[in-house]
Amino acid sequence: MSVEWDPQQRDVVELVQSHGFQPWEVWVEYIAVAGNASEKAVADYVFGRGDLPQLERDLLDEGLKSLVEKEWDHQLRRFFPHVTCTNTGVEDR
Repeated sequence: MSVEWDPQQRDVVELVQSHGFQPWEVWVEYIAVAGNASEKAVADYVFGRGDLPQLERDLLDEGLKSLVEKEWDHQLRRFFPHVTCTNTGVEDR
C-alpha cells in the first residue's frame, strides 16, 4: 500500500527523517513562529499520519527552516571554529 502525500508534506517528512529531528523539536520551533496545532498533531503530520490546515503547514515550514538553520550554525561552529555567524552572513574571526 502506497501513501499519497501532497508535495509539501512529503518534503517535511523527508526533511525530518533525513536530519533525524524529533517531533518535539519540530513542534517547539513551530510554536515559536505562532503555530497553534498540538504536539500530537504536528508529530502525526511529520510522520505522514495526519494532516494540518494550510496555514499551520506554512508555519511548520517556517519552524523547520529555523531548526535547519540552527543545526547548520551548530555544524559550522563545530567544523570551523574561527567563523562567526551574523545576521548578515558568515564572517571570519
